[in-house]
Amino acid sequence: MTGDGQPDCQGYYFYAGEHDGQPIYERTDAGYTIWKGPIVWNLSLAPGTTLPGYWFRPPGQPVEGVFGPYNAYTGNPIATALTWP
Repeated sequence: MTGDGQPDCQGYYFYAGEHDGQPIYERTDAGYTIWKGPIVWNLSLAPGTTLPGYWFRPPGQPVEGVFGPYNAYTGNPIATALTWP
């Protein structure tokens, strides 16, 4: 994860299992998680958690790409090279 997300969400993310039947990715220090909700990919503190804020990919988009901020988070983190089994 690169880009300018605030709080700082940059780092390496690895496949960490599933949440509601969808793949999740955790940062190596478990600080943030990328997970798929009913409509969009989300980047937040934990699967299913959107407080105090989160970033998301537009509906219908793959997990790789620019995430937009929502609520208390700012900037645009960029996910690249994610794979799952």
